Amino acid sequence: MLKLELVNVVKRFASEGEPVIRGLSTSVAEGQMLVLLGPSGCGKTTTLQLVAGLLHPDDGSIIIDGKAVAGPGWGLPPERRNLGMVFQSYAVWPHKTVFENVAYGLELRSVPREELRRRVQQALDLVHLGELGERYPSEISGGQQQRVALARAIVVEP
Repeated sequence: MLKLELVNVVKRFASEGEPVIRGLSTSVAEGQMLVLLGPSGCGKTTTLQLVAGLLHPDDGSIIIDGKAVAGPGWGLPPERRNLGMVFQSYAVWPHKTVFENVAYGLELRSVPREELRRRVQQALDLVHLGELGERYPSEISGGQQQRVALARAIVVEP
């Protein structure tokens, strides 16, 4: 079964400009892995943002688990795609604790409080940050912040 399909996806950042993504078609079956490799500016991050729902394609379609999630001018919101994404800059919120950063996706999904606590602690333990839940990002190292971002992506069980 195909887990992800991109069908003739096109993305422009200016209405009349050259496309950043030009007719990209690819698929990933269950158990397969896809690697995006290329020079700066070739569209790797844009492609990931399209799949995640942070951007919408100007043409083509994106299908996850057999269900269309995006097309020209529309897209299922990111929180309804059941995906996880770790940003290059980590994107941890400085005003939230490590625990609160990891819990964010579960809160959006209205996960019951006890289950939320259990799953956040489990994700923090997995990335070896189990004892740092009450700290703020400014109180931990860059590598630890990266692991917070990874735990935040894992905790929603994408």
